[in-house]
Amino acid sequence: MALLLHLSDLHLARDNSADVIGDSKWDVINLGDQQTRFGVIQDSLRALGQCLLYAHKELDSIVITGDITVKGEPAGFALLEEILDGLGEALPPRDRILIVPGNHDVVRDSKSSRRERYEGFLELRTLGYRTAYLEGVDLDREGTVLSRTVPEPLLTAQDNSFVLLGLNSANHSASGANPEEVLAPHLRELRESAASGNKAVEALLDAWESRGRTDIARLDRAQLVAGHRLLHSAPTPSDSTPLRVVALHHQVLPVAVTEEIKPFEHLSNLAEFRDWLVDNKVDAVLHGHKHEGRVMSDRHTVHHDPSDNAHEMLLVSAPTIQTGANRRDPVGYLLDIEGPAPRYSGISIAEVPAMEGGGVLAFADFTWIRQPIDTEVRNGVLEGQTVDEVYRQLIALRTQYGEIKKPLICRIVDGGSADRLPSDYPALPLSAGSRSDWFNTTVGWWQQRRELKAAPFTHGQRLFGTGSAPINQIDHAVDALKDDGESSRAVAVLLEPRRDFADERADFPAFVLVQFVIRGDALDVVAYFRKQEMPHWWPINMGEIARLQREVLSSVKKKRKSLRVGSITTITAMPVNGTAIPKVAVPVIDQEAEDPDGVLHFVLPLFVAGLDSAAADVEAQWKAVFDDWQPAAEAPADGDRAPRLGLAVLAGQVELLQELSGRDPHLADDLAAELTSLASVNKNFVMLTDKQALEERPQWVKSVARSSKKILELVHEILARRDLS
Repeated sequence: MALLLHLSDLHLARDNSADVIGDSKWDVINLGDQQTRFGVIQDSLRALGQCLLYAHKELDSIVITGDITVKGEPAGFALLEEILDGLGEALPPRDRILIVPGNHDVVRDSKSSRRERYEGFLELRTLGYRTAYLEGVDLDREGTVLSRTVPEPLLTAQDNSFVLLGLNSANHSASGANPEEVLAPHLRELRESAASGNKAVEALLDAWESRGRTDIARLDRAQLVAGHRLLHSAPTPSDSTPLRVVALHHQVLPVAVTEEIKPFEHLSNLAEFRDWLVDNKVDAVLHGHKHEGRVMSDRHTVHHDPSDNAHEMLLVSAPTIQTGANRRDPVGYLLDIEGPAPRYSGISIAEVPAMEGGGVLAFADFTWIRQPIDTEVRNGVLEGQTVDEVYRQLIALRTQYGEIKKPLICRIVDGGSADRLPSDYPALPLSAGSRSDWFNTTVGWWQQRRELKAAPFTHGQRLFGTGSAPINQIDHAVDALKDDGESSRAVAVLLEPRRDFADERADFPAFVLVQFVIRGDALDVVAYFRKQEMPHWWPINMGEIARLQREVLSSVKKKRKSLRVGSITTITAMPVNGTAIPKVAVPVIDQEAEDPDGVLHFVLPLFVAGLDSAAADVEAQWKAVFDDWQPAAEAPADGDRAPRLGLAVLAGQVELLQELSGRDPHLADDLAAELTSLASVNKNFVMLTDKQALEERPQWVKSVARSSKKILELVHEILARRDLS
């Protein structure tokens, strides 16, 4: 999570009647004691700083989108440091504060692309603040950087959740229009007359120059070229997709219905800039200028390719304290940007309220509104080239599965990439071993085709026709595609109605149907799930489907040699979020117990003398296999893992080896009894309905903890006696 503070249009001034925000009808309070914009902003930032400090929250950075001062007054720039210092310990370093100029931050009637135009604004750099590149100062007409000593107007969040670029849209603001050449001699004559004391001529000349002053908002080519280069030079970590944010002073779309009658109400090259935003895959635009707080969704299709899909962006217009108003507007926005795929999770935005002197803010009282960016995500469609890209989106949305439209559709363009664990997959228990081994073992378990004792069914049994399902549906799918490349009959189902609908308590497949489709030269797969735990179980399902895709491709390719791996699409009717590895990842002890000899390495060292097994190593092995499935504080969305077979097999092996060895009969009996009891407790628990399990879980968790502790204590005591004999 990265917190970004967005301020704009501060118009800093002190002891200035234009800064008064109160309604003073009687001149009895000194100007310095009246309510002013400066005072309210200062008090509000002090309260915000204390609030963040108490909540142990850190500001990643600050962006100020222009109009620091009023009409280019140098005094306003000098006050910025005093205002920001009110944040106290919450203030980020100055090189993490990005400022872009507004139309009030340039010298009036100055020529564009000149150093003297930015005389006051450039003072901010001497204090260490990061600013937008300025034409004629930092950039030539081609967008080439003139000096490498100037810090880039680009910030990368400390957690890589966003990159922020500052652009200058004020290079032509507050400029005097050039009069026609034919008028030049007449103007000289009028100025001479005014200089000689002709007040009427002087007034007319002032009116002439005022009406000729244009407040043009524009993104020069130099800004667009340099901005493109900066955005594409920003590092993109392999484990995240940073939000691309652009900050400028002027608005990109109307933010209020109140009309403003003036020339150049918006950017003069607005269409060109909007195309640039799409071409550079910008996700959010922050701006000010209109003194109106508003957040809007925007869609734009570039002019050079109208057939292209519309690109979606978020437009954030910062609020500011108004003068002459009967309300207190917020002083800015806090933006909470969370990785690893913030475009899909959206941005949470909260207003920073205007505060009085000595006022107190509480972070818990902020009203956060999540602002989604991508409409497809809101419509329940996620797509990416690889399993990592799609999984990143799933993680970003993990708290929003109840809000998005359903079913949730996930499409991996390169289906072959799903045959590995996504890099962002949560940490595994130490007992799981290497991530790749755990993934391969778990996927392999659910694709096993032989009858198993530890599970009522596997997906492999249902698909390949072993055990109670005698039809090899995958062979039928292969035959259908070999005979007809456009066949839609290459379908396999995992439901067995007579069995699955017979008992409400019976295990029921969540993976319901898979279809193989040839599109062009690619073999695509579409799979349907009635319910799916997304953070932990979806990648395992993808691994299964990728292997099925590869197996079908290998068989069909004998006849259709140009066929390649295509996409994998999953359709999930009920996506859920879980906080722990779900029960579908079968406990290690149950996997090993499929072969009764598979658990001998746990039991033999307890009773057979002469084995070179250190007691500490044996105890660690037992502890690891119990830690593998111990219940978490919160139940996984897909239910708890609870071994049955493995515990019962362990109990039987303990009894057998004790009888053969003749060692410690009482301790061995106690150990076997405890293992048998725990297996029974687990069996009873997993047979409960979801509602019953929710009610009984606290007691089950206590029973598991007590019994597991007792089992490990008995193992320790048996080993201690072994080493004494």
